[in-house]
Amino acid sequence: MTDSSEPLTAKPIARRTVLAGAAFAVPAIAITAGTPAFAASGPVLSFANSSYTGAACSTISGVQLRAMENGTPKANVAVTTTLAGSYTFSTGGTTSTGVTGTNGWLTLPDISVPSIGGNVAILAASAGASGASANLSATARNGVASLHNGAWAFIPGVPTGAKPIWNDLYLTGDNRLVTAGGSQVGTGIASAGQGYRDTSGNTTLPLVGTNGVAALLRNGAWVSVPNIPNGSTPIWNDLFLTSDNKLITAGGSVVGTGVGYAGQADRDTSGNTTLPLVGTNGVAAMLRNGAWVSIPNVPNGSKPIWNDLYLTSDNKLVTAGGSTVGTGLASAGQADRDTSGNTTLPLVGTNGVAALLRNGAWVAIPNVPNGSRPVWNDLFLTADDKLITAGGSEVGSALGSAGQADRDTSGNTSLPLVGTNGVAALLRNGAWVSLPAVPSGSKPVWNDLFLTYYGDLVTAWGSQVGTGIAFAGQADRDTSGNTTLPLVGTNGVAAMLRNGAWVSVPNIPNGSKPIWNDLYLTSDNRLITAGGSVVGAGIGSAGQGYRDASGNTTLPLVGTNGVAAMLRNGAWVSVPNIPNGSKPIWNDLYLTSDNRLITAGGSVVGTGIGSAGQGDRDASGNTTLPLVGTNGVAAMLRNGAWVSVPNIPNGSKPVWDDLFLTPDNKLITAGGSVVGTGISVAGQADRDASGNTTLPLALTGCV
Repeated sequence: MTDSSEPLTAKPIARRTVLAGAAFAVPAIAITAGTPAFAASGPVLSFANSSYTGAACSTISGVQLRAMENGTPKANVAVTTTLAGSYTFSTGGTTSTGVTGTNGWLTLPDISVPSIGGNVAILAASAGASGASANLSATARNGVASLHNGAWAFIPGVPTGAKPIWNDLYLTGDNRLVTAGGSQVGTGIASAGQGYRDTSGNTTLPLVGTNGVAALLRNGAWVSVPNIPNGSTPIWNDLFLTSDNKLITAGGSVVGTGVGYAGQADRDTSGNTTLPLVGTNGVAAMLRNGAWVSIPNVPNGSKPIWNDLYLTSDNKLVTAGGSTVGTGLASAGQADRDTSGNTTLPLVGTNGVAALLRNGAWVAIPNVPNGSRPVWNDLFLTADDKLITAGGSEVGSALGSAGQADRDTSGNTSLPLVGTNGVAALLRNGAWVSLPAVPSGSKPVWNDLFLTYYGDLVTAWGSQVGTGIAFAGQADRDTSGNTTLPLVGTNGVAAMLRNGAWVSVPNIPNGSKPIWNDLYLTSDNRLITAGGSVVGAGIGSAGQGYRDASGNTTLPLVGTNGVAAMLRNGAWVSVPNIPNGSKPIWNDLYLTSDNRLITAGGSVVGTGIGSAGQGDRDASGNTTLPLVGTNGVAAMLRNGAWVSVPNIPNGSKPVWDDLFLTPDNKLITAGGSVVGTGISVAGQADRDASGNTTLPLALTGCV
């Protein structure tokens, strides 16, 4: 704690963290800061400021409070401060206790701001003293974030299905050219050529519209180019290839005829440019600083690659001068030249082995798996859709395609990407930037439903199916495929989502909790149906509901007195064989206070159990319940029989069926296969009548 005579000014300190979806966030309630929260004799506590502001995934430091008594600073006052709304102290937890100094001041530990932000209160209390409150506020990150030049830059989402073009530009499915920030810079765009940045930082991107008309995006502004014939192809900078194979500038000047293909252009640190070309007759040439250059040393039928490099028909990589720099080459990615002039071209051989051409020299890179594709600089896309560096470090997963990378005059790089799920992202200065359809801070609920920070219930595709939602219970799908999800709003009013349609349930008392299917637990501990029928009283907690292949249902319960029971097909069933104080788990299973997993009949099916995930029953009736022991070791209960799963790392959490979440946020199967990374939490899984399963997930937050 800091003892100072003057209050410190709170300031946000950025942390290098990124979130693609935070877990279990509910709408925060704004509490207006006050001075003393209640009047009493003795010391009076007050915060130095009435409010403190930070940024999502940052730290607020320098929050101070003071104890005064009769106008005099009061030392040695033990003060406990409490945070709300997912804000936490850097020392851990939501409470902190400290003692005021000789001048009455107490400086609190740094406060970590959650990714969802929010307006919440910080409360200070001390025995015999008047408490105080102040306000903490931060704007939630808008869907995505990036680490740009060491500082967080928040950017909105790019529509799913967009194509990465160049730098931070994307072409949407409805032919709009948009920035990562969501700004529209052009409409009716069909295709784009290679972007260009000169030594002064001026940029040019050649475009052709869906109507065949050419244009340029110059320094972000739209420029018409009427001298380009309709139906031309955008190439690079201000160059276009006409339908009769002429290479012309935006001004209409012809710089080459009989041109068949163009490779990747290069501009060196002195501003000299080179564009490799091959004619319709198979003869190679170059456009160097805008002038045509013949290169007779390159064999006919070669492909232009980058700068003065060509790939011959017998898979040799040769320079314009005819020197062979590599053999057995199958493909090349996008080359990069850094601000010092160092060049890197990623390559893959006909044998599937990766390599680099760095400053003209061949470099072997054994850490890249065979069969990977060269992307840009030292990046490769593996066969299982991971984006990795030549050193083998993974920088992204589930990647579908990459656009053209850009390096500005300061050396900052941007590579636009689109995932296998159609969601756009950026690799900015080597850091991954997600652009999801579901707002960050959302909680995975069930199937493809998520609950946003603002209380909207949305699908994975962003469609809103409900507003003002605070909580969701366990969904149920009957044998006919009908689905029911019980809900309670932020105003305490109950509702249901039945087969995707909103249903009001006026018979449920305000303040009830949604449990499962159409069941709710009232504030006076009655279990009632959506129709208002009471099916149980004195209920303390409910486990996971179960429906077998014949449609029979079981919901395990424990009363406020600790006594277990079940609701089977809607009828109350006593289960005297379950010890008092047990927890309802799933179907007819309970976890005793001494960590035994037992059936309603009293049979012990496992000992030393710490936690259980979501049970699953497949279309054939086979059941699986993932478990983790008190010793951190994973196991499963499959069709009622214990199954060891040695491939699961100790300390993992059971999720659903045979899935576990490891301490390093990987979602893995019992067999050890990784099915997802960067996972923070999972919602309720769903299995439809055809056996199709859906498990909503949220990604790690500020870590």
